[in-house]
Amino acid sequence: MDIRVSQKFSKISASKVRMVLPLLKNLKVEEAQNRLKFIQKEAARKVLQLVKSGIAAAKEKNLEEEQLVIKSIKTDQAPSLKRFRFRSRGRTSRIKKHQSHIFLVLTNEDKKDKIETSKDKDSEKKSK
Repeated sequence: MDIRVSQKFSKISASKVRMVLPLLKNLKVEEAQNRLKFIQKEAARKVLQLVKSGIAAAKEKNLEEEQLVIKSIKTDQAPSLKRFRFRSRGRTSRIKKHQSHIFLVLTNEDKKDKIETSKDKDSEKKSK
C-alpha cells in the first residue's frame, strides 16, 4: 500500500531541495530520518517534516513504521512570488522569491517480494 504526502508552496527553491533528495531514495524511514537530522541544509529540515507527516499518515492506515520505505521523492517548482525593491534614482528592481512543491511516496516492504526472489534463486540453482 502506498502512502502519498506532499508539502506545497514550501518557501525554498526547488534546486536547493534537489540536492538533498538523492540521499533518501529506497531507504527505510528510520534511516532517512537519521540522515536528514545530520544534513546541515534548510531543505533537509523541510523534507524531514514531510517524512514525519508521511509516518503519521501511515499510522492512520494501521501500517507499522519499521516496514515503511521511501519509494519515490521529488520536487517541482511552484509559482514564484514577485516583489520589488527600490533602487537609486527612482528605479526599482524585481525580486523573485522561489517556492517548491515536494512529493513523497512511502510503501511498506512486501514479504511476498522477498519470498519470490528466494524462489527465483532456488529455481536457478535447480536449473543448473
